[in-house]
Amino acid sequence: SFDIKQFSDLLTKEQYQAINEIQERIGNYESLAKEVMEVRKSEKWNLALYWLSDEATPLTLKLTDLLREMSVSQNEIMRADAKYIVGISDFLLFILFLLMMCLIVIAIYLARQGARRITRPVMSLVLATERLANGQLHEDIPVGDDDEVGQLTKSFNAMRQALDSRSEALKESEIKVRT
Repeated sequence: SFDIKQFSDLLTKEQYQAINEIQERIGNYESLAKEVMEVRKSEKWNLALYWLSDEATPLTLKLTDLLREMSVSQNEIMRADAKYIVGISDFLLFILFLLMMCLIVIAIYLARQGARRITRPVMSLVLATERLANGQLHEDIPVGDDDEVGQLTKSFNAMRQALDSRSEALKESEIKVRT
């Protein structure tokens, strides 16, 4: 440290005041330099590390907690949605089962109707052949549709008419032979 008083008689008053002010400012600077050196020795010297430890890390922890809560919430929502979808699919399977049962009932009904449509004319033909075998040759069987059974019925009626005609002709022949 420099003592200006020893040179006070050589300096003008303004020079003396200027040197005192410079020394005062140097003293202030020295205290500021010591403070900077203290800060540099601390963690605050590296602002990035300081902000990371004092500001970013707590925010990161808060964000992590928030994301964890959102994840748990999203998992609960997804479980609820999955349960809802399972309920809907179970309901749809039940409806599908009911529709299948209805279709089976309808199919059985239609099959019986179709079978009746076929078996009635066939039974009618069976009864007519029994009557024909017993000699009843005078009545035609009504022809239903123009399908195979209908054609069989027409052929049977033609055969019955031919047998009836031959039977009549035979009866007339017998009558002529007797007379």
